[in-house]
Amino acid sequence: MSEEYLTIDGLAEILKVHPNTIRRAIKSGRIAAFKVGKIYRISSSEISRMAEFDLEAYIEEEVKKRLEEK
Repeated sequence: MSEEYLTIDGLAEILKVHPNTIRRAIKSGRIAAFKVGKIYRISSSEISRMAEFDLEAYIEEEVKKRLEEK
């Protein structure tokens, strides 16, 4: 079976979060991704790994940060 890849926007759409949330998770190392030209790619194996990790807690943390900024 070949590996499938998603873009930041594709993963954000699946998770129903803003693409910037995915970008921050990549930058912080919580999501492994690689860059092809100007576009990041996230492998399906990384998405499976994320399923084991509590992404919901990370999203809640990001929401709190945004609310504190306002």
